[in-house]
Amino acid sequence: MRQETTSAETRFTSPWWVIAILALSFTGLALWTAGGNTLTLDLQVSESFQGFDQSWARFLGWIGDHLGGTKTGLSCLAIGFIAAIVLRSERDAWFLGVAAVLRLLATNLKAIFDSPRPSLAQVEQSSVFDSTGFPSGHATTATLVLGTLAFMVARRTLSRWVRVLLLALWVIGVAATGFARIWHGAHWFTDTLGGATVGLVIVLVSANLSATITDVRSSAQRRRRTRTPT
Repeated sequence: MRQETTSAETRFTSPWWVIAILALSFTGLALWTAGGNTLTLDLQVSESFQGFDQSWARFLGWIGDHLGGTKTGLSCLAIGFIAAIVLRSERDAWFLGVAAVLRLLATNLKAIFDSPRPSLAQVEQSSVFDSTGFPSGHATTATLVLGTLAFMVARRTLSRWVRVLLLALWVIGVAATGFARIWHGAHWFTDTLGGATVGLVIVLVSANLSATITDVRSSAQRRRRTRTPT
């Protein structure tokens, strides 16, 4: 990840080849999980997770469900976008705006891959889950929301420990969401892994595009000022 320090904040971007590798990894995972056959790995992970103690597993499940809820996630992005507009933070506004659009577009991925969810014959389920499973929408949203928050805070601090803490919270939150969806019997492990990969790609693409857009706009404004007669 590139970090270019400016007078106001750190400019976080990611090489496009890294994003391309993540996208190819997601495609490979999608092809591996395609079809009606259930992977042995998915069954083993589900059996293991659903065997955990009910008290703390239920608590993690509650946290994960709320972190990854689509309505909750889009609401957080909308609130952040409005705050960025009010505070005149152009880069954050573009960052959150692009992320929200990409998240909405990502909702079509389930229909494209048409991968079935776990069934009652395979796992215990806490509810009836509709539609298909890959990639997990909750995992995508949790990765996106926590990732955008981590990026915006990290850009405004030079403290290495704060950035490490943000990364740790991001990973823990995404892991909790993935655990929740598997424990509830809503998704397979590979569904949550695919969702987390999509969310990460959205965060990195949004960071790159928002940095490029604001840089282009700033350059255009400087050129206009130099051409304006005094």
